[in-house]
Amino acid sequence: MGDHAQNKREALENEANQQGMFMMSEFTFDHVCYEITESVLNETGLTYAYNKCRDFLHLKSRPDVGLTAIISPKWILLAVLTQPYGKTEQGYPVYLDGFSFSGLVSL
Repeated sequence: MGDHAQNKREALENEANQQGMFMMSEFTFDHVCYEITESVLNETGLTYAYNKCRDFLHLKSRPDVGLTAIISPKWILLAVLTQPYGKTEQGYPVYLDGFSFSGLVSL
């Protein structure tokens, strides 16, 4: 990663931290994590956590990206998929699971 990209990434990580979220340095793609506490383990709290992550990733202004979400009892992770690998017969984009490229496997 070049100096400019590294500085941009550090700024994003700092922004996430200031908003009570975090990013994982080994994931070089767009993503964000939010820690789920006991007080968030309800529909309202999970909606808040998702919306906070969504806003950080600017998903409302990125209608052509895909999204992978992993939700555990302890955290929620959202990652953006920026390129479809194909299209359906109706012309809708189809995305690969972004976590496949991180060594994670979906079952």
